[in-house]
Amino acid sequence: MISYEEMDILGATQKGSLILFNRLSCSFQPLNAFHNQLRADLLSITRRRSLQTVWSYPEPIIGMHLRFGDFKPPPREGAGAKWVGWLQQTPIEWFVETLQVLRREATEKIPVVISSDGNTKQLAPLLELGNVRVLPPTNALVDLLTLGRCRLLLGTGSSTFSAWASFLGQQTAVTAPGKSLANWGLQPQRNQLIDIFNPREPDGRMIDAMLNALDRASSLTLAPQQTGKNN
Repeated sequence: MISYEEMDILGATQKGSLILFNRLSCSFQPLNAFHNQLRADLLSITRRRSLQTVWSYPEPIIGMHLRFGDFKPPPREGAGAKWVGWLQQTPIEWFVETLQVLRREATEKIPVVISSDGNTKQLAPLLELGNVRVLPPTNALVDLLTLGRCRLLLGTGSSTFSAWASFLGQQTAVTAPGKSLANWGLQPQRNQLIDIFNPREPDGRMIDAMLNALDRASSLTLAPQQTGKNN
């Protein structure tokens, strides 16, 4: 596998070269400082109709990313587990109970948008809470940018999809105990919190941080007419 330095050299000296990746470096550390430029570049090459789809949704307040598919089943301990293993599903109870804590403290039914490869049956415990909607099937980039617009991200710690949503949105991002998105090398560029939360042992500091995040827009705010490719 080539290094980031080697990739930069290739990009500068061999325009049009094909760069093959055979492993994941598992770190955003070399990218953090280039957050603004990378986000702008991504938006500039995104098809305008995809951006219009993203911005046609009401501004999402809480975004959730639930990964099922190719991840191992969640730990038996459920939402109170002390760890969520590598490439292991986050128990849906964690999402349910974390949302219940936030809504109880906020005294309102904060709206939620979900991006997931799960089906309606798998997501039922969340849907039953009300004011929760699942993004319709479109493409992965629409889901990613929609999550990036959220003010608070409740993600799957082992998933790079959650990590990219956090990187693009630079919003408060929280995962279950055992796998923080910070483990991917993400560094806050807006002094936002990237941490873990156990709803069965709620930390007042974490609750305050999450509730405060609901009043702060993400950094992903460009409108579709300001960027994007035609079609």
